[in-house]
Amino acid sequence: MAAHFLREAADLGDAAAQCWLATCYAEGWGVGPDQTEAANLYAMAARSGYARAQNNLAVCYADGKRRAAALQRPICARAS
Repeated sequence: MAAHFLREAADLGDAAAQCWLATCYAEGWGVGPDQTEAANLYAMAARSGYARAQNNLAVCYADGKRRAAALQRPICARAS
């Protein structure tokens, strides 16, 4: 249920909602796990200057899993 409301706020450009929704996708909380969607949402929030999203996106890159998306492996092992 919370993911539904986060999606509405995220679609309106709320960076905090984008970041929390990304975490939902990364962890599979209330939605099916989708690492690509998680990374995309973290990137949108990061571009807005949201520090937590910048950190979580950096973790995705540092894990070296962004490149693995083409191989259909997870992008983010875990969001903080």
